[in-house]
Amino acid sequence: MKKNYIYLTMAFAFAFILGLKASPTYLGEQPKQGWSYDFETAKADKLGDRPNHYDLKLNGLAWSMYAVRRTGGANDFANGKYAARIYGSKMSMKEMPYMAMTEDKEGGIGTVEFVYRAYGEHTASQVAWCVQVSEDKGEHWETIGQPFTPTAEVQNFHAKANVETGRIRIVRTDYAVFDFAAASGYDAAFNLDDISITDCEAEAPDRPSIIANNDLLAFGEVNKGETKKLTLNITYKNLKDDISLTLSGESAPQTFGISTELISVSQAEGTGEVEVSFTPNSLGAHQAVLKLQSGETTTEVRLTGTAVRKAGEFTYSGGEGTKESPYLIGTAGDIEDLSLAVDTETDYAGKYFKLTKDIDMSGVSNMKPIGNNFGTDGSSLRAFSGTFDGDNHTISRLAMTFTGKNNLGVALFGILKDAKVMNLTLTDCHFEADAIVASIASVLVSSVLDNCHASENVTVKARLKPYAGGIATSAFLSPSSITDCTSRASVEAADVAAGGILGLNSIQGTTISRCINYGSVHTDGNFAGGIVGYVETGSLNIDDCLNAGDIKAQSYAGGLLGMGLQGASINLRNSYNIGRVEATD
Repeated sequence: MKKNYIYLTMAFAFAFILGLKASPTYLGEQPKQGWSYDFETAKADKLGDRPNHYDLKLNGLAWSMYAVRRTGGANDFANGKYAARIYGSKMSMKEMPYMAMTEDKEGGIGTVEFVYRAYGEHTASQVAWCVQVSEDKGEHWETIGQPFTPTAEVQNFHAKANVETGRIRIVRTDYAVFDFAAASGYDAAFNLDDISITDCEAEAPDRPSIIANNDLLAFGEVNKGETKKLTLNITYKNLKDDISLTLSGESAPQTFGISTELISVSQAEGTGEVEVSFTPNSLGAHQAVLKLQSGETTTEVRLTGTAVRKAGEFTYSGGEGTKESPYLIGTAGDIEDLSLAVDTETDYAGKYFKLTKDIDMSGVSNMKPIGNNFGTDGSSLRAFSGTFDGDNHTISRLAMTFTGKNNLGVALFGILKDAKVMNLTLTDCHFEADAIVASIASVLVSSVLDNCHASENVTVKARLKPYAGGIATSAFLSPSSITDCTSRASVEAADVAAGGILGLNSIQGTTISRCINYGSVHTDGNFAGGIVGYVETGSLNIDDCLNAGDIKAQSYAGGLLGMGLQGASINLRNSYNIGRVEATD
């Protein structure tokens, strides 16, 4: 028994000595350690329950993160009690959402893994994310694995970096162009749990990579219709397949172009270059994504540029201005250009315009009316004299608010002379000035409004003085016609003459036919009418019209007509009022 005990003791000692000789610690080296974190100790590690900025250590490794919080709510996925919730956007954002290591991991980075799922309340509003690695302390980043968009199903991310020195981060794939300052709420959140990073595997084959010298090509401002070119340099390693290049995004490929769609790979390592062009045909900001892919290895480059108008040139989004080839209006910038052109250079007499799609004007700050009499002495009269076809599209979120006696005659079109505007709807718009205000057009001179509409969320307000109309303010000098138009706008005038369709007529021969007013019409003074507020002189024909809006004036109001002065001629045919009328006279 004693002899067996001695042999057993010697065997253990021998094994221990062999173990020491094989251990890196015994040789004076530090053992490489993998790293993992399951967020169960996140509260103790100072990750808060609000999506703020945190600099902290998770299991001994330093991280910085923004728009990230600790969570374990009913709508969250967590393998255990807690997970991280990363928001794609949040209220009052001050930087890009991210989760990033701020120190290199000892032992390098081999394989990165974690599980993720869309946050329960945001499953329908997710964005794409990517994992990136940096070998130079965060100066440059390279995407590893495939970008991912969280869904309602729990999924696993797995990608190999295999770098001896490095750190990783998780960011939105559009980090180069995402306008975080414009974010208006908490959205696109997903849950992340059980993140692990193995050590670099020296014996493993080198990781394939495609590295662009820039992950953002910013073209800056380029004149519409002109071309600017930039060169992108590519370095690749350990590839077997050729590199394909594709463009995606709303502005590709009509605005951005590439000189080649394929970079041939003849050796495992090499370089290449591609010339990227930006040729904008519409004003405003443009962006696209250039994807480079070889097998399963991909990288993406964001492309941005802003088209501006060259001084003295108004090319719009295409067209020649003829009836057969009208100028094409496809952006808010085109409408701004039209306003500027009429204000400074031309009335477009005999020219044609056509709206090509619905346009949101929210990004435009207080544009002048298209045609106006803004100025100190009335000598700066500018009128639009062309034909504008809305092609049954909508212009929305246009806000025009002006003050002062020199800024009167406010509407989308300020002054129309020998012009025609048709097939156009305004929605969610506000028009306001001291006097003479409408939605579609303020002053009509020998012009036509046909099939034009102001929706219920349009407001028209003459703040201090007379004349406001749901469609047009006033008809002067030569007769005009308004046909097949409707207004649901709220119309208000501080003084005389507020009309659901037209505020004032003072010319012989104006016609309003097949028009309906549904909106409220109100004046603190006199003369409110469901179709026309006031006929000062001349003749007016109102045919086949209906008022269904509430009409209110301090005195003198009518379901169809507020007031016609003695000597004015008003012909009413087949026209009806079913709205409430309130006035003292």
